[in-house]
Amino acid sequence: MKDSTIHCAKELKIAVAQINPTVGDIDGNIERILQARKDAGEVELVVFSELALCGYIPEDLLYRQKFLQACADGIERLQKELIEDKGASILFGAPRQSKASPEELEQKLERRFERLACRAKLYNSAFLIDSSKDSHISYCDKSHLPNYGVFDEKRYFEPAKTCLPLSLQGIKLGVMLCEDFWYDDVATSLSSSAADLLIVLNASPFERDKYKHRLSRAEKIVSKTSLPLLYVNQVGGQDELVFDGGSFALSASITDKDSNIASPITMPFFEEQTTSLEYRDKQIMFADVSKLEEYDRASRDRGMDDTRAITYRAIELSIRDYVRKNGISGVVLGISGGIDSALCATLACDALGASRVEGLFMPSPYTSLESEEDSHALAKKLGFRLRVLAIDDAMGSISSIFSEGIGESYAGVAAENVQARLRGVLLMAFANHFSTSSGNFLLLSTGNKSEYATGYTTLYGDMCGGFAPLKDLYKTEVYSLCIWRNLGMGYSSENVVSTSILTKSPTAELRPNQVDEDSLPPYISLDSFLRDFLENDIIPPMQRKKINFSIQPSEHKRWQSPPGPKLGQCSFGRERRYPISNHFSEINCRNR
Repeated sequence: MKDSTIHCAKELKIAVAQINPTVGDIDGNIERILQARKDAGEVELVVFSELALCGYIPEDLLYRQKFLQACADGIERLQKELIEDKGASILFGAPRQSKASPEELEQKLERRFERLACRAKLYNSAFLIDSSKDSHISYCDKSHLPNYGVFDEKRYFEPAKTCLPLSLQGIKLGVMLCEDFWYDDVATSLSSSAADLLIVLNASPFERDKYKHRLSRAEKIVSKTSLPLLYVNQVGGQDELVFDGGSFALSASITDKDSNIASPITMPFFEEQTTSLEYRDKQIMFADVSKLEEYDRASRDRGMDDTRAITYRAIELSIRDYVRKNGISGVVLGISGGIDSALCATLACDALGASRVEGLFMPSPYTSLESEEDSHALAKKLGFRLRVLAIDDAMGSISSIFSEGIGESYAGVAAENVQARLRGVLLMAFANHFSTSSGNFLLLSTGNKSEYATGYTTLYGDMCGGFAPLKDLYKTEVYSLCIWRNLGMGYSSENVVSTSILTKSPTAELRPNQVDEDSLPPYISLDSFLRDFLENDIIPPMQRKKINFSIQPSEHKRWQSPPGPKLGQCSFGRERRYPISNHFSEINCRNR
């Protein structure tokens, strides 16, 4: 006798909305959410990223009651919009306040040293507004709160007490928020609660090769739970963080006999995008199959399988969003004829357009003719304006003032730093002057990670600036990105960095015949050592003295450095926190 059971397929048309929210711009973020919902077309659910309503990361804004109230008001506004327009439901991230019980308040009152001890509990939550049920709101909270690297969520949020799916049109959505994705218990709990589909809302910052780790983790979850998984990530720059997007969908394969994991559906990197998908019987597929070829082609054309390409795009986006989100009209930077300023200028022109980039070439008596020619050639190739402000007379004036006031002349490092600081003064003066007459100009600092690590940079000189695009790039990576950019890869111009700049010995040109290797090891060996020390905590014994007399005493400089995009596992800034007054010496540590 044949089985007469009728199989009812579960289906849901879903759109992934990979948007670029701005922290604190709740009204603007709501408009982005509503526009993405409109762009999604005929779907039943549009999914957004973690804390999409307020932007990630809001940091101590979460201590402001008016900010939290604005978030709550924003959720109500979205609910009203969906009541009026019976279109797609939405799933998005936002902070959620919950009143503390009298017992909890009493316990908190006993700990008066805690900031805002009596405030309501706060959760990092996902909200589902179901338009099919008169815009009913349901929610779930984040279980695992990251408290490492750039994350400090335990400072603000409480962990979830329960972990249950949200229901939409008879389909159980197993929602995870970012860090929950990296722990087995949440996915296992949702699977045990009969979830049909796992959805991960993320604000996951960019790191080189991190996408591979995300995908590998997703494959493990899908394999273990036999549930499809939708991973939605934020895109955009936020101060030191860059969010790369790269949202994806993964299903358990029903056709591939060699693997139980189907090929992922991947969204664009570093771009806002709304993509329509279909969930059907525990499979996720493109609503429009032609999109698959289009996305693959776009990824190949932009070289996104190349680490250099994805790193370049990350820095480019960080500049563009730092400028846009802070209301800046244009940028100014010092052009020296060297590799660092060449890459900074190229990135700025690609991010903003050459018309919004101003360069200053500030020669001294030690500046070579080659550096002058290379600077002008770079400006001509990229199309930005280059102004020449010689510092010879200023150097003489400062020297005379010092000699007359002190009774002796300065030399050595003091004389070199005066040049760097004179350039810093002129760059800041330019930015201030043109901010009053032509909008708001930002000074870009051109230092790289190798220089910041070893202190081979001058406070209030070449460290001047409001943003440092190369802050997390080692010197050898600066060369690598210039070589990659010269290939053109999706850009209108090729060979923008001349062979002369690429092949000359690195030099600050602060004294006759100076090269960087007078003070530092060759960058190939230096960068290899710095990676071991900073990222892998490996310290070769013969290098301990260099650690103590180079990296450690430069901590005060790094504390005063401008923000720059995080690209690797241990960026300078909030991710690496060392005391300035520090008597711990690597030299005295024995090998074990």
